[in-house]
Amino acid sequence: ATCTLLREPTNQELDEQIQQIELETKGIHDRIDRAEEFKLEQEKQQQEQEVPFPVHPRINKNLLGKRKAQATMICNPRQIKIRINSQREEWKSRKQKCTDFIENVADAMEKKIKEVVKLLEIETDEMNGGVKIPPIHYLENGMVARR
Repeated sequence: ATCTLLREPTNQELDEQIQQIELETKGIHDRIDRAEEFKLEQEKQQQEQEVPFPVHPRINKNLLGKRKAQATMICNPRQIKIRINSQREEWKSRKQKCTDFIENVADAMEKKIKEVVKLLEIETDEMNGGVKIPPIHYLENGMVARR
């Protein structure tokens, strides 16, 4: 039994081992912090080196960021008309899908469409001041502006 007790470290030895491990851990944390700071500095330098793309004066500066490609596209009236018509068609198709869905729900509930809209508290374009789908934009040659 005495041999096993002599093999066990004393409290003082354990304290020394703990202090050594804590110093090693602190060193590792310091290295991690320096690496993170280095990475942030590298990212900052990379962002500063990026060349800003030319922006047309009529482009809304808020479009910059995620939508850089879209912002650079909107440069002349033809492209603007094409984009408006594209968005108009998207709006029209989504509105049609919503209308069909509400009609199906009304049919399943055996109620009128207006009752279902009121029951589900759905805001329609008509309720928001009579919002209407904008007219189609035509190019100078009379053709519809499409992609």
